[in-house]
Formats: sequence, structure tokens, C-alpha cells
Amino acid sequence: MHAPGPIGGPLFDETMTEYPTTTDSKGRDYPCFAAAVLVIVVDNDDRVLSMQRPGASEWRTVAGTLERNEGIEAACLRELHEEAGDSVQGEFLGAVHADVVEQAPPMASVVSVISLFRMTSGTVEPGDDMAGSKVRWSAIDDLAEAREAIDVPRGGPHLWQRVRLLLRQF
Repeated sequence: MHAPGPIGGPLFDETMTEYPTTTDSKGRDYPCFAAAVLVIVVDNDDRVLSMQRPGASEWRTVAGTLERNEGIEAACLRELHEEAGDSVQGEFLGAVHADVVEQAPPMASVVSVISLFRMTSGTVEPGDDMAGSKVRWSAIDDLAEAREAIDVPRGGPHLWQRVRLLLRQF
């Protein structure tokens, strides 16, 4: 395997032709890259977007695995448009944290890069595998103090402290 590129560069290159694949609950095959993105989307009031799939108990942010020749920022934007809708526009602000998450075979675990995105316009319209999901906007303080919960990404007050620190830079 080649060494990963910078945050904006590809993690995999064109010389890598064989990837294990897995099938999700909707019958879609996708590569089993050991890297994923989770996107914390904030609006202009610094509220955090989460969605709840029909029939699920957990609330989660936008998330998905990297695709071939895709960098972190490109993966975040692709997943954002797939799961929250094409009309969502804004700015990728950077990586906040990374976490190792246990997975079902054929992957033992995945490194998830948690990134921050400022939504400046558009309407959240869940699509792709999030179709029919409920949408919720939560204050960062409510998440940090566990008055509301997001199950994905995992994290406690330290994660939300990092989100606040990055937001102060913009």
C-alpha cells in the first residue's frame, strides 16, 4: 500500500486495482477501504446537523467510505451531497479528529476522519441511503453536555471542544 497523501490528496492510487468489496443492507457493493469520512455539518448559527434513518434509534452525521483516488475533502463533499442533498452548499473547514471504528468482516476496523463543513445555503433533503430520514439541528453545547446525542461519530466533550476551536478560526 502506498503512503497516504495529504488531507486533500488521494489515499489510494491507480496502481491499486484489487479491492475487497462488501454489500450493504440495500444490496449495494462498495470497496472496503479502511478509511471513511464523517462530516460534522454546521449551519450559520453553529448548530450541528444529524439525521435518523427510518426505523433507527441512532442519530448520525453524514458518513461514508472513501472511493478509489478520492481525497478526504472530495469524499466529504460527495457524501454530503449524496446524504444531505445536492442543494447544500458551503465550505470544507478541515479535519477535526480521527477515530478507529470496529467493523464487520471483511474489515476489522476503519479509520474515520471526522471533518467540519460550514453549510451556507441550500436545504437538507436526505437522499441516497438516508432517504426518508428525520433531520435535526442541535446546538454544540447540547451535544457537548449530552443533552442531545449523536451516535455517529462517537465522541464526548473533547470532540465538540475541537469543533468549537476550529469554528473560531473561520
